[in-house]
Amino acid sequence: MKRTDKLALEFSRQVASAISQVFPMEESGVFTVRHVEILADFSQARIWISRIGGDQDFFERLEKAKNKIAREVYKHIKIVKSPVLIFYEDFTGANAQHIETLIKS
Repeated sequence: MKRTDKLALEFSRQVASAISQVFPMEESGVFTVRHVEILADFSQARIWISRIGGDQDFFERLEKAKNKIAREVYKHIKIVKSPVLIFYEDFTGANAQHIETLIKS
């Protein structure tokens, strides 16, 4: 397993924990950090999040709280170069549910 893969796994855990600390459950809904990709030069950490419920503007507020989340993450992950966090909404679950509905009908 490559170093970036190991780091991505730890990022997944720490980002989920940091989001839970920053946002109450009624704002965030139920969310899952689906995938983390860290670029080889450690310039970016791309984070895909899927969620159910919560506020509609969650990803906008997540973007505004990015620095606070990053501080929480980097309290637990010590690396020389700290990647910039970039959040993406993962629609895999919603798409799968839509396809399942189409198949049933």
